[in-house]
Amino acid sequence: MSEESLTIASAGAHLRRGELTCVELATSHLDRIAALDPSLHAYITVMADGALSQASALDAELAAGVDRGPLHGIPIAIKDLFDVAGVRTTAGSRSRVHATEARADAAVVGRLRVAGAVFLGKNNLAEFAADVTGRNETFGDMPNPWHGDYSSGGSSGGTASAVAAGLTLGGVGSDTGGSIRFPASVCGVVGVRPTYGAVDIAGAFTRAMTLDVAGPIARTVDDAALLLNAMTGRLIVSEPDASAVDLHGVTVGLIENVSMVGLAPDVERSTQAAISALTELGARVGEVEFPALNTELDCHRLFEVLLYEFNQAMAALPASDCDRSLLGSVVRNNLDRGAAVSDDFYRDALADRSAMQAQIGALFDSVDVLITPTQPIAPPLLGASADDLEQVRRFLLPTSFLGLPSVSVPCGMTNNGLPLGLHIVGRFDGEPQILRVARAVEHSVGWQCRPAHPSAVNQL
Repeated sequence: MSEESLTIASAGAHLRRGELTCVELATSHLDRIAALDPSLHAYITVMADGALSQASALDAELAAGVDRGPLHGIPIAIKDLFDVAGVRTTAGSRSRVHATEARADAAVVGRLRVAGAVFLGKNNLAEFAADVTGRNETFGDMPNPWHGDYSSGGSSGGTASAVAAGLTLGGVGSDTGGSIRFPASVCGVVGVRPTYGAVDIAGAFTRAMTLDVAGPIARTVDDAALLLNAMTGRLIVSEPDASAVDLHGVTVGLIENVSMVGLAPDVERSTQAAISALTELGARVGEVEFPALNTELDCHRLFEVLLYEFNQAMAALPASDCDRSLLGSVVRNNLDRGAAVSDDFYRDALADRSAMQAQIGALFDSVDVLITPTQPIAPPLLGASADDLEQVRRFLLPTSFLGLPSVSVPCGMTNNGLPLGLHIVGRFDGEPQILRVARAVEHSVGWQCRPAHPSAVNQL
């Protein structure tokens, strides 16, 4: 079976037919990690012994007729913000390299363990999830597996890169202002930000308490749905049926003066292609008004909310958990900026949120989903600074602030062969609708080639 064709669903079918064992599946991924990760830096900690022990026990269960469900024996990676019992959580920071091992799994890790997932390791990320550049001065920068001169994005860049390069079949990321969706877009995979509160994030470092969620990163929409079901502990999305790509009766909204404004040429072209595909599949696409995106929901204003909450989160860390003298420059800059945000500004912003949520709720009375590009710019070079990438959160942070579910799904390529994503936003608890539309996009204009990183197309 080839790397580019193996999915969670297909791997599960091989396991149940006896064509593959859980140990063989885990071993093949661990071998790929050993071969490719020295250049990709997608992992901070590889948990080889634990993964093989889990896989062996899960093989025994299958042999005894015990099947935990779609994730039984499936290799998964965890962003290193989430606790895994017996493993340190570094948060990507030199300030935590001597952190003690976690005593218990984070809630979402525990759910995945019960579902039968095999944990390959913990993924690299921006320090304390504090930027989108794909840089990490302690554990290594995270190049894009499609082209090493470009960034894998952030802050969940290691997880997205690992999925794209075949170093795991799926992963758990976190998203404050786009940290799942932006890396998924530039790495050519699927990233879901669930409705705020849908996934329990106990046992994870929380960067911004009113914004943070945990969500899946996977190679396909259906794989992401399988992960999301397990992460929430309930059936969010059922098995797709034959009409999964039929969008007759679905209304798609483009936000006037927002969705298609100020885009890089490649981004505009790929987004237009996705819009055409949705129309051909039966969706009704039209412009809607939501002027608050240019006023109360201005991205720069919302970033101040994020920085305020990040400052509070870092202040709450015990000194024994973080040697502040070792914090990197980006984190220190974030903390300085967050300290300058006034309590009054923060309270006013939160007060505005309730009104904005009511407005967006009314907007969803006339549309099923909203769409934008995932980011307005082409995938950035690995050397780009955080200041260079301020535009990245333009479509992502407002939906985070409002608590809405959204997904980035591959929708095209740049002229130099890098992936781009379409951002699909739904109403509260609207994951079934956004994933239905994402599946249709994937079917029509998804992956058009495969990662070009050396050996990334080898067979498992």
